[in-house]
Amino acid sequence: MLLTEITLINDAFYTTDVDLEGNRFRLQFSFCTRTGLYYLDLFTSTGVPIVYGAALVPNTVILDNLDLSSFEISGVFILYSKGEVEDYPNPQTFGDNFSLFYAFDEE
Repeated sequence: MLLTEITLINDAFYTTDVDLEGNRFRLQFSFCTRTGLYYLDLFTSTGVPIVYGAALVPNTVILDNLDLSSFEISGVFILYSKGEVEDYPNPQTFGDNFSLFYAFDEE
């Protein structure tokens, strides 16, 4: 299993481009004050939507129930809390206290 770490920053809403399994994708992160959660939207490099609104819950596998093979990705996302963090991420702690990994099996 290979891991790709995705840099997180302390911001309520931002977009970043990443390489996953040799292909470029755009990730959009948004914090919802009503639910107290961050959500992940996944797009192709040209902006075609793949996934909207995947909740980023710490220490939980994300998107494991979706077949994204048509977009040439087969892995899952995992949001880990760094150390003994007990709170959910918020715009003041997202990048400092949490790490997001993309995990996939190399063929």
